Amino acid sequence: MMPHRLVAYEGGTGLMQWTEEARLAVVLPLTDAMRTQDMLNLAKSLEDALVAAWLARGVRINDGVEALRALEWVSWPPLKALELEGQLAERLVEQAQLGCRSDELREIVSVLDLEGPENAATLTALQAAFEALRASIASEIRDCRKDDDFKGLKEDYELFASSLRVDVSRELEQLQEAYSEYNDYEEQRADQMMDEYKERYRESRGSEDSVRDMFASLRRDRGD
Repeated sequence: MMPHRLVAYEGGTGLMQWTEEARLAVVLPLTDAMRTQDMLNLAKSLEDALVAAWLARGVRINDGVEALRALEWVSWPPLKALELEGQLAERLVEQAQLGCRSDELREIVSVLDLEGPENAATLTALQAAFEALRASIASEIRDCRKDDDFKGLKEDYELFASSLRVDVSRELEQLQEAYSEYNDYEEQRADQMMDEYKERYRESRGSEDSVRDMFASLRRDRGD
């Protein structure tokens, strides 16, 4: 029930605020394993808190996906909450249509069933969410700082192409252009660093030669 949780980032660890979705995602597997009345009561109270939170805000997409996965995976019958599963899935799709990042849309696509005529409305809604997302591709490319960032974004768009049946050829072209520029910059930077290293090495060798010459001169002066 602490307000923040400890999370691991690329550069170390930090604190992130708990969301109702994240709390539920953590507690459900524990409850499913322990199967006690106290844990069941806790899980149910967190489910109620989650629904109440939606009256004031939208669903937190990535945490919501984890909560939906947890709901789908529980096997203890008293813990099953099919109505909440449906509500959470609907909320995720609605939030995606209001606006989301590529990583958030990827998570939603990965957890929802989009096959079959019964899921046609969900597929159409997420296709619309993707169309709105297209406008932010340039910004997401600018946020790429290393190889893994470019590769991850490329994989996201390839997933959208296969799962949402959308054309991403232009986005992949933009991404490839940016990646080529990034590689050219990295090669230039590596060459520059190598030139600087060689220059420092030459200066160091020159300094060592000067010191040896100085000591040799002193020895000659002393007649050694």
